[in-house]
Amino acid sequence: MSTQAKAVSDPGEARERLCREGSLTDFLSQLRNAHRPLLLLDYDGTLAPFTPDRDRAHPYAGVREALHELMAQTPTRVVLISGRSASDLPRLIQLDPMPEVWGAHGWERRLPGGAIEREPLPPLAGEALAEAVVWARKHWPATHIEQKAS
Repeated sequence: MSTQAKAVSDPGEARERLCREGSLTDFLSQLRNAHRPLLLLDYDGTLAPFTPDRDRAHPYAGVREALHELMAQTPTRVVLISGRSASDLPRLIQLDPMPEVWGAHGWERRLPGGAIEREPLPPLAGEALAEAVVWARKHWPATHIEQKAS
């Protein structure tokens, strides 16, 4: 396989190229043979396209099926990672069982059973964030500001 990567914008083309070049097969073989396999996957822009309406960012074709098969047929621990709230992804990806989700850039964790754990924001960080929100609302329309739950 070439050491130089060519940018690919079409997910179908990317998957086809990965399969053709053997890297996907090699990767899956390594995952299958790992002692404690762990697969961390980002949601927006990786498993699903970026969209202007974030509530419509549904997974690319075949993603649900591939993840379901991976979780059902292997001991791989699948973890979804997102800047979104950890409670947002189950509605979008619709997997059963739902894997573990780390959301809000690591501040939230949704366990496979559905319980959500949130890391408390340190007081000084909370104060700085509140000041930043006030500043941002003065300079940008509110539609461009997304305030996370944590």
